Amino acid sequence: SFSNVRLAVKAENWLAASTYLKSAAQYYPWRTELLISAGRYAFLGGDPKTAIQYLGQPQILAQLSSDDLLMLGEAYLQTGNMDRARQTWQQVAQQGDSLQALKYLADLSLQQGDYSAVIDYFLSMVRLQPSDAKLQYEVGLLYTATEPLKALPYLATAAEMDPALATSARELHDKIRTANLFDRPAYLLVAAGRQLGSMGEWQLAEEAFKHATQADPEYPDARAFLGEARQQASIAGSEAISDAGYSDLTIALDIDPGSVVANTLMGLYWERQRDFT
Repeated sequence: SFSNVRLAVKAENWLAASTYLKSAAQYYPWRTELLISAGRYAFLGGDPKTAIQYLGQPQILAQLSSDDLLMLGEAYLQTGNMDRARQTWQQVAQQGDSLQALKYLADLSLQQGDYSAVIDYFLSMVRLQPSDAKLQYEVGLLYTATEPLKALPYLATAAEMDPALATSARELHDKIRTANLFDRPAYLLVAAGRQLGSMGEWQLAEEAFKHATQADPEYPDARAFLGEARQQASIAGSEAISDAGYSDLTIALDIDPGSVVANTLMGLYWERQRDFT
């Protein structure tokens, strides 16, 4: 059986290797490393359900390394079980300083639109690697979309640490500082969102405009730009025509039918729809 495992691994037939190891584990039940290896190969072979079946057993879980737990979390994610994926990665994060676990948790929270959690995970990563300019920059971007003034020190640090990030970080930093002079939170968030959009960060721009509409529901520019961000985000990477953002543009025009911004962005919307009437 073990010779079969070696041959399967040599041929990179991961699923066969997993099956042979599972059979061996039945003969030697006290050798839990056999089942752990079977789970690893099952995952490597593209069978996350079997990997979970082997690695998720209580007696096996207690013996998994951090790397194995990270892999098990990925297996849960691939099978659609986000809750178990999060729990597994949180277990790794709590055991020690695992940047990878924090990255996985941040990505998962971003998919679910939980920006508060995303920021917390990135701040934990910054604490682990304060000299990482990209992490400083990412925190700056996240704060720009939610609490722009908190972004300033992170953007400034990123600009000082990495010349490649300096231009975009300083432009964003300056936009926030200038917009803050008006002492109007919704305007600040709109200015921040517009700069994010100009950088192609439409998902973050959408979050900034969403916060702006919450800060001032009667601010037509905030609602109109939210519609534009949703339109941009929906067509990113494709040529598909989408009606995303239309309702926000309509609300903006209801607030102020004469809004130059709302009318302009509604015009762009119809242009994308190829409706020139």
